[in-house]
Amino acid sequence: MPNINKQLVNSLETKEKPYIIWDEALKGFGIKVLPTGKKSYLYKYLSFTGKQRKPAIGLHGAITAKEARDIAKDWSASLARGVDPQEDKDNLKNERTFDEMFKDYIKRHAKPHKKTWKFNEEYYERHIEEKFGRSKLSTITQSDMQQLHSHLASNSGYSMANQIIGLIGAVYNKATEWGYFDGTPPTKYIKKFKEKPRNRFLQREELPRFFEALDNEVNPDIRDFIYMLILTGQRKTNVLQMRWDQVNLKDSYWHIPETTNGEP
Repeated sequence: MPNINKQLVNSLETKEKPYIIWDEALKGFGIKVLPTGKKSYLYKYLSFTGKQRKPAIGLHGAITAKEARDIAKDWSASLARGVDPQEDKDNLKNERTFDEMFKDYIKRHAKPHKKTWKFNEEYYERHIEEKFGRSKLSTITQSDMQQLHSHLASNSGYSMANQIIGLIGAVYNKATEWGYFDGTPPTKYIKKFKEKPRNRFLQREELPRFFEALDNEVNPDIRDFIYMLILTGQRKTNVLQMRWDQVNLKDSYWHIPETTNGEP
C-alpha cells in the first residue's frame, strides 16, 4: 500500500467502479475515487459497539492530502481516548441551530411571560439572524459574542449592544434548562458596557418649534401617537396597543386593561 500524498492523489485515474486506496502508514486512512472523477478522503475504523464506520473527511480539492491526514490522525487519537469522532459529528448534526432555539424561546417563554417579546423578534431579525441563525448552538463562541458586542456598540450604541447580548444569553439559559445545550453559554463572560442614563427635557423656547414640527408631520399616525404620549403620559407600548373599545369619549377616559405591574 502506498502513502497517500498530493502526488499520488493527482495520479489516480478513474475506473468503471468506485475504488479505495488505503494509506500504508496511517491505518484506516484512505481515498475513494469515483467514476465521475471525484476523489474523497475517508477514515475507516471500528466503533466501540463493533460497527465498522467509514466517515468521509472531505473532497480532494476542498482539502489537501496533508489536511485530510491530520484530521484522520485527530480521529485516531480521539478513538484512543475513548471518543468516537462520528458520534460527535452525528451529535452536531442533530443539534439545534440558534434559529430553531430562538423560535422555541419565543413560543414557550417570551410570548407567555414577556410583554416585550415583539421587540425580541425585531432585535433578532435586525442583529442576530443573519450572523448566527443557521449556526449550531455549540459552535457560537465567546469571541463571536465579543465581536458582536463591540460592533453593535460602535454602530447602534451601548444600550442596544447590551440588550442583544442579554437576549442571546436568555436563549442559551432556556436551551440549558430545556436540555438542548450542556455547554457554557458564549455570553457568560461578556462584560456589558456601562450605560449613562439620558436626562433631556424640552426647554420652554423649544416647545413652540416642537409642536409646529409635530403638526406638520406628513404621517398623521406618527403625529397622533406622539400627541397621545404627551397628553396621557403613558408608556409607548400601552399607546401602541390602544383600542377603540377601551376609550370612552363621552366621559373622557381611557381604560388600560394591563399596565407594567399587571393591573388595569
